[in-house]
Amino acid sequence: MREIKFKFVYSNNKDFIAKIFDLVDIINGEPFDVLSDMPMYKDYKIVGEYQYTGLKDKNGVEIYEDDLINIGGRNYRVIYQDAGFRVGRSKLSKTLGLCYAILKGVVVGNAHQNPEFLESEL
Repeated sequence: MREIKFKFVYSNNKDFIAKIFDLVDIINGEPFDVLSDMPMYKDYKIVGEYQYTGLKDKNGVEIYEDDLINIGGRNYRVIYQDAGFRVGRSKLSKTLGLCYAILKGVVVGNAHQNPEFLESEL
């Protein structure tokens, strides 16, 4: 059975922090407790929540929705489309199956923390 968890990305408009939570954590409000219980994060807000695909890249790194995967020198974004996860250059372009990506690609970042990949590649 696939492990269900989410990556929450927090930002203060300058820096980013990503934390992983499972469903029990989310039901208990832990993604929000991070902001209210830690004074050093008082200026941070949630800028994205991304679901774990249940897969890892060829180096064993967990793959989440909105991650960027480099396959053969080109960056692709993990998207949720047609009731499943796929990788594509944009939401309008032809997409590849995620299984191909895990065999050939490596996670190089995500859309929030690495917008330069989106601007230059996608």
